Amino acid sequence: MMPYRILCNDAQREGAKLSPELASRLFCCVPLHKIRYGIRFHTLMLDTSSNLGDYPHIFHLKAVHLQFLSPRERLYLADHYLNYCERTILHMQSEAQDMQRIQAEAQDTEQEAGNHADFTAAVVDILQHLAKQEQGELAWARRVRERAVAALDAEIQAQAETG
Repeated sequence: MMPYRILCNDAQREGAKLSPELASRLFCCVPLHKIRYGIRFHTLMLDTSSNLGDYPHIFHLKAVHLQFLSPRERLYLADHYLNYCERTILHMQSEAQDMQRIQAEAQDTEQEAGNHADFTAAVVDILQHLAKQEQGELAWARRVRERAVAALDAEIQAQAETG
């Protein structure tokens, strides 16, 4: 299914009726290594579960290649990354609150609270700093999503006009 779609994109833009016969003619003109590369590229672009620790870096690489995906796929990736950023921010905020709660409990029971107060303050400061950085990433991801929505709207508009 995927190679058929990759190979037929130009034919679709030109308004040709897609058929198995057309696909077989297109396959004859495209070297096999290019088909395999296209399938692997598409699979990697839509992968949202591998290497989550490096996901921001991976998404940055994907973002500059979104034009090779359909508008719906672009929107899917943008929404997924937005969700990732939001969850990351919530996690950092939750961790900071937990650290502050633990420190407050230690002070209430007077269990060497002074020794850990500086450490807790430093950890909370770092978590808040990282959450603010992630807010910037979230704002950028929203712009990526806006472009994906615009592309999808344009595609829907074009389909409506062609009937």
